[in-house]
Amino acid sequence: MIRQIIFFVACFCSIAAPQAYAHRPYERPLGVFHRSDGENIKIVKHFIDGILAADPSAIRFHLSDGTTIAASNYHTEVIIHRTTGSVEIFEFNSSWLPLASHIRQFDGYSLKDATTWTKRLVSPFVHIFDHLASYLVSLVIGTFLLIRWKAGQASKISGFSKLFVGGGTALYLLFILWISPLSPVILYVLASLCIVLWPPIRKFAGTGSWN
Repeated sequence: MIRQIIFFVACFCSIAAPQAYAHRPYERPLGVFHRSDGENIKIVKHFIDGILAADPSAIRFHLSDGTTIAASNYHTEVIIHRTTGSVEIFEFNSSWLPLASHIRQFDGYSLKDATTWTKRLVSPFVHIFDHLASYLVSLVIGTFLLIRWKAGQASKISGFSKLFVGGGTALYLLFILWISPLSPVILYVLASLCIVLWPPIRKFAGTGSWN
């Protein structure tokens, strides 16, 4: 038991320590917006230090000379959605239940408020599709840890493997609940859907029929 606690604390510190050091703001390119007058506007996601949590971010629009002509506020998560002739910015105050607090629209010159209840209700799906690969990877890792844990319950793996699974599970939960932009609620819903749909899919793959 003492060894498990020591292992967990060591893993926690290995992740928490890098987050505790302040870092400079940084940007991640998201593409280019082609304005009607021929100006190509660079879209970037600008991050500032979140200290012990995920880095807050904002969307910025730069002219070719580097001038910033528009920028959103900093939020827990911001996601862009391209539409005809504009770019929409979905701003999320929390990743737990990713319901956008505001939606801004960039027309090539400035940001305008485009928040509606319809767009807010659609925003969780925008969040899912933007992080779809991360959700799938998390589901695979979670499934692997669950299988190993059940094997451990049946005493089919060694004590070291049980320790590995326990530490891996702790790190997995730490990543999902604290560091990543993924929603634990959505991850739970997706996992539940996989559990419900897996038997009929497996049966169809084996027989070629849903009946």
